[in-house]
Amino acid sequence: MVIKADLKCKQTDFNLPRCRIEKVVKLTPPEYTEFVSDPLGYYDFLREFNAEKQEYTTDGIPCLLLVGEGHKDGFIIDTQGYDYARYTAHIPNAEQLAVAVRYPSLENAVRETALAADTSVQKAIESGDKEYGVNIDEVRNQFRGTGFSEGLLYAALKDRPEIESADFDGEYIRCTVRDEYVRQTDPRRALTQEEADIMLAKHILWLNDAGGIQADFSNCLVRGLNLAHKNMMNVAMDNARFVDTDLQGAELNFSVANDTRFESCNLEDVIAEECEFKNTVFSKCKMSGGTYTHSDLSDAVMIECKMEYGSFQNCCTDGTNFCGLDDYAEINMCGCNSDREDWQQDGFDPELTM
Repeated sequence: MVIKADLKCKQTDFNLPRCRIEKVVKLTPPEYTEFVSDPLGYYDFLREFNAEKQEYTTDGIPCLLLVGEGHKDGFIIDTQGYDYARYTAHIPNAEQLAVAVRYPSLENAVRETALAADTSVQKAIESGDKEYGVNIDEVRNQFRGTGFSEGLLYAALKDRPEIESADFDGEYIRCTVRDEYVRQTDPRRALTQEEADIMLAKHILWLNDAGGIQADFSNCLVRGLNLAHKNMMNVAMDNARFVDTDLQGAELNFSVANDTRFESCNLEDVIAEECEFKNTVFSKCKMSGGTYTHSDLSDAVMIECKMEYGSFQNCCTDGTNFCGLDDYAEINMCGCNSDREDWQQDGFDPELTM
């Protein structure tokens, strides 16, 4: 995209005035050329604007938006009661702004359609498949306002660089993802709900010295499973990947989850004391109320996670990145140590049974 911009050297601030567009005037090509050539001239459209008795309010300065037929750019004008353009500002893509002023509901529809297109493209890429179908009814139900247009969404998806082609059959927009955006198939072994349930049932026997075998999720892909309130004490989870998994209230004490990824998981109210989460990534997870006391979080990363009233008390936080946590101030960080060697000497290094 190429636009014209009024660049200024070494600006010290961007405290721009609020301009309230009260009227849009569209000029013919000759009229627009005349105004650009003589912006300080006296014009009837400015005299008519002033005659409408625009009032200054706290909402902003009453202004006129000037666009020209066949031109994308335009100008905002504050006449201050004069019949010439006393104050002006060049506006790139003013033609689109004029449409938004005339049809605010259309602007909302375009904004939501863009969001729906972004979400659809993200899901298409995350699916790892070359072909992906966007369910029109699902998108329509998630639309927060009126004015949904499957045709507009279809056009938006075709505009995206990640999409090679798109076809619309009335029910689905079937997208073909470009090869460079197709994610490689995850090499981890994908677990089913039944396999996970059986694994954890045998794990309970193992915990109680009644036979069974220790649960081992290492190098597994755990996608969309329900593990809420499960007893997962002393489970091995190194290099696992948990995606859209419900772990709410799960007991993870003494578990090992180094080099593991938790993506869009529900980790609310988990009990994960004396655990290892070295180099582990928590991305877009719900973590409120979680207790990670005495755990090793060396080089762990939190990305866009929601957490409040949780506890990292006495944890090792050597190289840990908490920047992606919301409500950081409400998290118990008492006794944390950012030096792993010191933390180990303090006796907080978990001794895990493997």
